[in-house]
Amino acid sequence: MQRYNRIGIIGGSGSGKTHLAQKLSKILKIKNYELDDILWAKKYTLKISKSSMIKILKKITTKKRWIIDRVSSSWIAQGIKKSELVILLKIPSPKIIWRLFLRHLECRIKKIPETWKDFIDLTKFSIEYNKGNHTSLRHQILIKKHKLNLKVVENKRDCALLMEELTQ
Repeated sequence: MQRYNRIGIIGGSGSGKTHLAQKLSKILKIKNYELDDILWAKKYTLKISKSSMIKILKKITTKKRWIIDRVSSSWIAQGIKKSELVILLKIPSPKIIWRLFLRHLECRIKKIPETWKDFIDLTKFSIEYNKGNHTSLRHQILIKKHKLNLKVVENKRDCALLMEELTQ
């Protein structure tokens, strides 16, 4: 069984990227880098510059072992290209809508600045990502161009099979 040291997880918002990354990190004992954390100078209110993001990601991807998760933005391409395994979470839209709704409620309770418009925009983006929007197509082109090992997860069964495969 091949052991993967560099794993990239992609998918629409609410697809479970961070949850899966944290789970794999714990089981495989590989540090997870949630790329949303390097996007913000002040969580959800002030982004850092694109050049700073690229510099931080480059530092992460020069390490021997890592897991990264993020959906959009062209700046993650260098991380995806260096992945030994790319996991695409393609979760059904109704489940994503529910997860994003619960996340939105949690943000409101924690007083994290997320508006209903933000919720609707994230929901639309995730549904379009699953249908093959521009970000999804960019990811597909990147994966094919660099002949990356891709695993698609669409449900709990797929996830369980993937976890079993990765932990053998």
